[in-house]
Amino acid sequence: MPRLSGLNPEKAIKESWRVLKDGGRFCYTTWCGPDQGGEYFGLIIDAIKRHGTLAVSLPPAPPTFMYADQEESKNALVSAGFKNTNIKRVVLKWHAKDPQDILDLLYKSIVRLTLVLEAQSEQVRKRIHSEILEVGRQFQLGETLEFKFPIVLATAEK
Repeated sequence: MPRLSGLNPEKAIKESWRVLKDGGRFCYTTWCGPDQGGEYFGLIIDAIKRHGTLAVSLPPAPPTFMYADQEESKNALVSAGFKNTNIKRVVLKWHAKDPQDILDLLYKSIVRLTLVLEAQSEQVRKRIHSEILEVGRQFQLGETLEFKFPIVLATAEK
């Protein structure tokens, strides 16, 4: 199945519709941003804004949280030919053992924000890291750190 994270997610959705048999089901998830309760992304983006800049030169890509907009998700599926769409927001929780796990997750799995961080000067990047580690401790819940990590789950049928 094509990945939606490429340069043209609409094309990937249309290709998914094309290769499915009639009655086949298609689904994807996408992260929600800070404006939709994404505490993890809020922590990272706020630290970058306070100490650096998000306005760095990056390879072209669709907006990171584009399909977190449920209407945008539905429109993309319907325009590709899908029916019986179901778009819902699901709040997941991510648990970290310690604040360093916050940075580890960022550098291992969130490519665009990693590129933004790497575009900062070393001094600025250190300040961003320090804030993430310090503020991250505020999410302590028992023996772990807990972050709301909402996603949009989209399903549809051919």
